[in-house]
Amino acid sequence: MNATSATTRTQRTRRLALGALLILSFLAAAWIASPLWVGLMLGMVMAFTMQPLYQRLLALGRHAKVGDRRRSYLAASLVTVFSALVALLVGVVSLYVLTRELLLIGRLLQQRLASGPLLDALAGCG
Repeated sequence: MNATSATTRTQRTRRLALGALLILSFLAAAWIASPLWVGLMLGMVMAFTMQPLYQRLLALGRHAKVGDRRRSYLAASLVTVFSALVALLVGVVSLYVLTRELLLIGRLLQQRLASGPLLDALAGCG
């Protein structure tokens, strides 16, 4: 066995070990981030959907004499506040609808239990 074949073999072994280490580190990072998948996915969706609004806000300020960094911060802040307000609105509407539906179900259950045989069985009548 000569020196060149040993060197080639060592390089191949090192590449395989590096590839295995890369795969294992990716799996470890995915396992650590597993409780956060929903938040990460929602954040990615929000970032993709809000990017056009952010770009439009940046373009609006191009004629102003405000610096690029300040304009970027202002646009990002406005998009963040807008996103938070939309999320808050969706949450409030969802809670309102859910509460209304639960109260309706509660009323229906009370009516059914008041007129049905289950109430008689519980009270011992009949």
